[in-house]
Amino acid sequence: VLGNHESYAGLGNSLDFLDKSGFRLLRDESVTSGGAVNIAGVDDSHKNEDEKALSSSQTGLYTILLKHKPLVDPKAAAIFDLQLSGHTHRGQIFPFNFLSGLNFPMQNGLYRLEGGASLYTSRGTGTWGPPMRVFSPPEVTIIDIVREK
Repeated sequence: VLGNHESYAGLGNSLDFLDKSGFRLLRDESVTSGGAVNIAGVDDSHKNEDEKALSSSQTGLYTILLKHKPLVDPKAAAIFDLQLSGHTHRGQIFPFNFLSGLNFPMQNGLYRLEGGASLYTSRGTGTWGPPMRVFSPPEVTIIDIVREK
């Protein structure tokens, strides 16, 4: 999915790079993979498109919503099982984590949402502004999704 930095870099350049790199970009839409899981994605610049992106998801399958900012649409939360987000870098440089936490209180880690869905917000590996991180180490997240027996 597109985040805010793709716009900063130039949307056309970003779209061209992603296409040439072979990525399947999800722009307010969903796909079903292997008949087992739905993956939906929304553009960072689009507001309130979560339900639209999820509307073509197959019912009865585990559904993942890819959304750059860790903001949860309560209506969409009834449709997805897991939202994966980033954006905050967990503040990146202390004490900015306190400031970013004002806008994005779920800025780092796994959060259980009302109704049974979950949100995971990654600190990510990159930076904004200065190329440094203080008390917010980068992370590469591995999530195992296991079917309940």
